[in-house]
Amino acid sequence: MIHLMQGLVNKNEWLEQQLDKLHCQNQRLEDHILEIKASVQLRQNLPPQILLQQPVILHDATGRIAPFHLEFISSAAALIAVLKVRFQHRGLRKIMLQEWALREARHQTQIDIHRPWETVFIVSFVHTQ
Repeated sequence: MIHLMQGLVNKNEWLEQQLDKLHCQNQRLEDHILEIKASVQLRQNLPPQILLQQPVILHDATGRIAPFHLEFISSAAALIAVLKVRFQHRGLRKIMLQEWALREARHQTQIDIHRPWETVFIVSFVHTQ
């Protein structure tokens, strides 16, 4: 009888462990689903200019023009990294000291890259329409 009870206790412990593992897997799955939903929502909120993969045109202070696609720039840090490479031979010090700004060309409004990244350019596009 004691042996049977010990077997049931062991089986119960094993089942609890399996349930804990299943719960963790479900939590990870739920997190992934939420990430996918957020990604889909972000994609749906993008203005048509971005969905058509039209580049943003950067006119720098030295007169050079550099188009880039926002699909490749996923954060302010990524944009700054691209600018560091772009200006590595001329103007890097200005980038490093953050002595630069982005402006929307049509209305000359400053773009704040420190806002949540998914809203930085969308708001600028909405103002230009």
